[in-house]
Amino acid sequence: MEQQPITLLNDLDLNQDNYTIKVRIVRLWSRASFNNPRQVYCYDMIIMDQVGTKMQAFVLAKNAREYEHMLKEN
Repeated sequence: MEQQPITLLNDLDLNQDNYTIKVRIVRLWSRASFNNPRQVYCYDMIIMDQVGTKMQAFVLAKNAREYEHMLKEN
């Protein structure tokens, strides 16, 4: 199976949604649910690619269950 090439953050295009990116999480924090402050609603992060381009990103907690163990700074 052929791997897709890694796309830099500056090369992302809003008209496409099938990318492979490789980033480092520079900063990570969570936001609480509106109805239940003890429940995580989403994870916010600042990510950086290999050339130093930074971008803010987030993922809803319900979509991050299988990747939560990988969401770590540095």
